[in-house]
Amino acid sequence: MSPFTVQLIRGFKEIDIEEEDRASFERLKSIGAIEKKNGIWRLKSLYRAGELYINKSGQGFLESLKRGGKGAFD
Repeated sequence: MSPFTVQLIRGFKEIDIEEEDRASFERLKSIGAIEKKNGIWRLKSLYRAGELYINKSGQGFLESLKRGGKGAFD
């Protein structure tokens, strides 16, 4: 999992974004997938971040990560 994914879930200040993640941040902002509250950007609750698994037949599922809870970032 990338550090940017963790930032999206936990929240971050815009100045903390790595240059390599700037385009992704701007795109997420432009489509309304992230929101800013009290100076902190986070992924909106409608959206999920996680790991995508795809099997040989093309079926996939997303193992969603949450903002808390046991094992979310262990």
